[in-house]
Amino acid sequence: MNHSSKNRYRMFASILLMLALLFLPATAMAADFPDQDGYVTDEAGILSGSDIAAIEEAVKRASFDLYVYTTDDLNGTPIDEYATSLYSAWSLQADDALLIVDMGYREAYLEMTINSKLERALLNSVKYSGQDSYSRLLDETFIPYAIDGDFGGAIVAVINELEQLLSVYNQGTAAPANPGTGKVPPRQHHQRRQPRLHRPPPRQRTRPHLVRTALSSSVSSSGWPCSLPHSTNGLSAGL
Repeated sequence: MNHSSKNRYRMFASILLMLALLFLPATAMAADFPDQDGYVTDEAGILSGSDIAAIEEAVKRASFDLYVYTTDDLNGTPIDEYATSLYSAWSLQADDALLIVDMGYREAYLEMTINSKLERALLNSVKYSGQDSYSRLLDETFIPYAIDGDFGGAIVAVINELEQLLSVYNQGTAAPANPGTGKVPPRQHHQRRQPRLHRPPPRQRTRPHLVRTALSSSVSSSGWPCSLPHSTNGLSAGL
């Protein structure tokens, strides 16, 4: 092999190596996500067969799809970051929601598409509008069942509550703009409201009391934390 051929060979080998290094992280990251197993992927083993059947039945009755992932260990990944990545990895859409239950840190996290109809139904509801909408929803529905160890009931309660909020929201948006005439009123000249984006505070490397949360917690006599008042924006709730 002459000198010119050796140089071309080395250049070709270098390009292959660079491509391998470029795509390796993406492959490794993808391998960290579980395969989707229907609506419920229960790696933590906290749901019985009847629990899963009840969850699937609740999803079938609802007008949106909620997917559940339970785990004992997120390998150090913050639950909010993991939820966003898993939502994308599972190709979930605007009419979907994702609930992650992390038994390692005793946390639950609800992920939706920003400004989707489902999220608007939550944020604009009389019951949960204002601050801490996600955490208050989980505190109201998920936590009471989780304290008793009934995770199937906790997940079904979340589905049923979201469906009720969505039903009320759809009834409100279905009303005509100007009842009695069918005519749309002239556009009002006022400043457009900016959409509310839920941006979490930076996560500390030493784990705070809760991740991206508006819910503090204290441990009850049963060993499960019970909720205390909350004050800041967030999406996760301590179990």
